[in-house]
Amino acid sequence: MDDPVARALDGCEGFNARHSALGSYEGAEGEPRVASFAKEYDLSLTAGSDAHFYRELARARTVVSASTLEEAKEQIRRGNTVLSGRKSSPFNVLASAALRSMRALLHPEPE
Repeated sequence: MDDPVARALDGCEGFNARHSALGSYEGAEGEPRVASFAKEYDLSLTAGSDAHFYRELARARTVVSASTLEEAKEQIRRGNTVLSGRKSSPFNVLASAALRSMRALLHPEPE
């Protein structure tokens, strides 16, 4: 990533339930491969489920101490987050790929 782009970010995803190398995560530092990037650019960390199916909802969470949406946003900007989650099943990733292939067969892009 270009340095000016990285410096324009507020945060990055420290745990992603679909693409994480870890089976589960609980903590504030994020995945090791992301932690050094976040530290270098002073970025807040978040977690995301990347849900494509209902079974994947809330597999990853960004936990903050806040009582309003604005307070939650401010806590995330300040980096006061705890990441929590577990990896999605590989079957969900396979099902997504199968659906994309079916969609491409049924509705091909015009040339």
